[in-house]
Amino acid sequence: MKNTKKHTYSYKKPEYKKPDRREFHRGEMYWVDMKGTDGNMFKRRPAVIISNDKCNKHSESLTVIPLTSLDEHSRVSEHLPTHVNIMGVQGVKSCAKCEHIAAVEKRHVYEFIRPLREKEIRDITFAACVQIGVF
Repeated sequence: MKNTKKHTYSYKKPEYKKPDRREFHRGEMYWVDMKGTDGNMFKRRPAVIISNDKCNKHSESLTVIPLTSLDEHSRVSEHLPTHVNIMGVQGVKSCAKCEHIAAVEKRHVYEFIRPLREKEIRDITFAACVQIGVF
């Protein structure tokens, strides 16, 4: 006798879970893991999002400018057109180094710090344009 029973496979479609998506906006400051010069090391530092909101919504990466803190021993020159002094984390004077424009994946973006004021966004945008040769 030949077995005529058909084999049936049980397949349960996995439940789709929407990824945890935060909304990121141009002009916001976050803690971000930035790649080191060797490409492997990461250093967490504050950074400002400069990419437009439409890209921020649909892309897996963000364009950011890192900040560095300023103190009396800093070698950051305020005479460079690509450096913008702003208030950083907890009121500490910081410098947006617009010559270090970087793309970072959203998974490397952590805590929200604060939104920038309109003048800070304008100054950083101008310095980034200077860096890429628009002005």
